[in-house]
Amino acid sequence: MHADPNTPEDPREAQAQDATLAALTATRALIAQGWTRGSFNREVDGVTCYCLTAAAMTAETGKSVSDWNGKGVFERIALKSCLIIPKLHDAIGDDNDFTDPVQSVTAWNDSPHRTKEHVLELIDRTIAAQVAA
Repeated sequence: MHADPNTPEDPREAQAQDATLAALTATRALIAQGWTRGSFNREVDGVTCYCLTAAAMTAETGKSVSDWNGKGVFERIALKSCLIIPKLHDAIGDDNDFTDPVQSVTAWNDSPHRTKEHVLELIDRTIAAQVAA
């Protein structure tokens, strides 16, 4: 019997892949619930709407936006250590304006022609790439 070539042999690698997929799936759920651009989040009719960067950070850290929004140092450290932001940056591809993944994802999200559907499609592509890895 041969091992599945898509299953990492190192259990830590498998855990990291599972955690990445879980965070991407949670990011998608947050965006599906409500999306915004131009700020990390905003309330609309009692629903918290997230930009892609805030949704990714919230999904990965498990902390609500109010736990980190506007807290400067924590915000910068959390954004730089967010593991799925680079995955989203890679999925953006040629539409990247920045080499820094945080700036790239934020700018891509905030583009005036961007729609919620575009953001969901990007997350879906990122999930597919992670599954294929």
